[in-house]
Amino acid sequence: MAIVNAGIELALKTIRPPEGARKVYGVFATTPGFEIEGKMEFHSRPDLRTLMVTDAERSLLILNAQAVMTGRLGSRFAGELIFINCDFTGLFSLSGEAA
Repeated sequence: MAIVNAGIELALKTIRPPEGARKVYGVFATTPGFEIEGKMEFHSRPDLRTLMVTDAERSLLILNAQAVMTGRLGSRFAGELIFINCDFTGLFSLSGEAA
């Protein structure tokens, strides 16, 4: 897991997204030792099989995220962007499209 606190605007603007509206979904994921909540953006309906199994990129990008250490609930980490390695993801949940 990597946490990025600032400066993601330039990184995200260099990638030209496909035309159309972006849809934002709530995310809850667990890794060994952490629970992560945040949001993910998609340009079409999310396909979890592609996202978790066949995608060439092995990281999930969680926006406006908070991570809590499961062993120390008082330890919270927050950042504009958190990368999660797909290989270490124990549970992954997308909630309905956020307003």
